[in-house]
Amino acid sequence: MDHLLIAVGIVLAGGVLPLLLISRFALCKALGVAGISAGCLLGLFSAGAQLFAQAPRQLSVSYQHIFMLAFSMDGLSAFFLIAIFVVSLIAAIYSFHYLDKPERAGRTAAHYLFFSLLQDVAIPKRDDQAPGALPRPAPDQQGCRRGDDSRLRRAVPAARHRPRGAQARHGVLHLLRQLRARR
Repeated sequence: MDHLLIAVGIVLAGGVLPLLLISRFALCKALGVAGISAGCLLGLFSAGAQLFAQAPRQLSVSYQHIFMLAFSMDGLSAFFLIAIFVVSLIAAIYSFHYLDKPERAGRTAAHYLFFSLLQDVAIPKRDDQAPGALPRPAPDQQGCRRGDDSRLRRAVPAARHRPRGAQARHGVLHLLRQLRARR
């Protein structure tokens, strides 16, 4: 998991450094492409190693027991991360020649920043460790056995027990009546 976080840091650095070097357009582009590409390659290495691992890797960081940031990567999330890193790597390399207008250096630097931020949004986070998330009860603590959904039936209003098609027909008929009333 450490390699994945380092890859995220490198990708973010590849997005921030071009903003600092707007006056040198060629260096701006080179650092943006090199940083994002290096982060993608390291991320590919990390996700590829996790793809065949038996147990998921997890990392949690908390700040004064108020804020918690938790990452988790299992085989499925590693598979999708590989796809994200491959597409991002190809897009970063392609952008070197596509963004070739020195008079728009600011836009190019902003492109690399937002591209790196967009890519980092895709990193998997554990839902049960998110701030404000409620703990998930175990199946035996939910108050109902398999097949016993009487407590659930009492909690759901009777109108919800119509068959799905009947609800749809009722909604369509109600909409038609409203349209006729407007005429």
